[in-house]
Amino acid sequence: MKHFFSIISILLCPIINAQKVNVNQWNDDIDFYQKTLEKKHIDLYHHISKQELDSKINRLKKNIPALSYFQIVSQLMEITRSIGDGHTSIPTLGNNIHYYPIQLFIFGKDLRVIKASKQLKPLLGMKLKSIDGTSMEKIIKGISPFVQFVENDQSKLYFTTRYLRIAELLLALGFIERLDSAKFEFIGDDGNSEIHRLYANVAYQNTADFNSIQLTIPNLSKPSKKKFEGLWYKSIDSLSAVYIRFRKYPSFQQMDEFGKEVFDYIEKNKTEHLIIDIRDNTGGNFFKGIRLIEYLVNADSIDWKHGVYTVCNRSTYSAAMSNTVQFRQILNSKIVGEPTGANPHGYQDGDDFILPNSGLKIKYSKRLYRFQEINTEGVQPDIYITPKWKKYSKGIDEMLEWIVNDISKKHYR
Repeated sequence: MKHFFSIISILLCPIINAQKVNVNQWNDDIDFYQKTLEKKHIDLYHHISKQELDSKINRLKKNIPALSYFQIVSQLMEITRSIGDGHTSIPTLGNNIHYYPIQLFIFGKDLRVIKASKQLKPLLGMKLKSIDGTSMEKIIKGISPFVQFVENDQSKLYFTTRYLRIAELLLALGFIERLDSAKFEFIGDDGNSEIHRLYANVAYQNTADFNSIQLTIPNLSKPSKKKFEGLWYKSIDSLSAVYIRFRKYPSFQQMDEFGKEVFDYIEKNKTEHLIIDIRDNTGGNFFKGIRLIEYLVNADSIDWKHGVYTVCNRSTYSAAMSNTVQFRQILNSKIVGEPTGANPHGYQDGDDFILPNSGLKIKYSKRLYRFQEINTEGVQPDIYITPKWKKYSKGIDEMLEWIVNDISKKHYR
């Protein structure tokens, strides 16, 4: 990787180029950045010393005249990452940021395409080996210090694949030659290599309409209509189980409505097993999760000794991590899946402020929580299962498959 401050590539994004670098304004912004963090963060120097932070900031200020707008932003990302807690971050990199039309996932040592725009559907499942001739191993290593929201190896895996989609960052770090497109090399399971020129576009930030490999939920079909976005439930009648998909946090009022509805269903049907799937939930307000617990814990038909399961993964983060611990503590839930992307001892409750000249948003941590007696790298599952490509490629959800099999053993013995 080229040294950051030796990069001379010119960013092609019109919006970014329009923001001419004003040295005095950036100096003011960076001073405001450090002073505000020192004032508002609960413990700014818990991981990095003031001397180290001063040194990084002074080096950046010294080099501002030679840097483009996004190179300055990128270096500020590296400084923010070095503070050492995931909630202290630069959450958005500005307007009109360009993204490549694929989404990636790390299976063991392989980086594979799990979502792609409709035109690139044939790339689904292929391994990404290089971009503009640079190996993905080298790119991942080089981009790592700039990735935001990292608390442990799990969140590093998750968020790295998100930042690999950002053309401005890859250009600022010298990995691609131009902003609008780059040559991506893919390899199929047959060993054949393909090179495609992918074009970056601001419209590709949202991957909701992309083609993807769909995982099936054993013995269960998703509801055709969902009252609350990212929060729904369905029964698995053959197992006397209720499955709750908890991907996003609703309002307190909505959670009350949802909790009462689930409780009433369990009571009416004398349901014995409960599955809470909190995968891919990157956070919100954990008190809303506790509100759900208040309803569930009153359902007497549930087998509270052996019949509750929580499914989590590398992108179970922030409040969702907190609720995962609380499901274990209060509902006696068995945790199935991967360790969470956030740690049970850590800095949370992010607030933010805006740099006065650049308008860049900075998030910082206001609270320190300890949700377990012993700190671990993520909430450690009772049953460790990480996605394997062989099953994922067939649409098999290994974590839910294990739970359904475990309930079946108890239910039919």
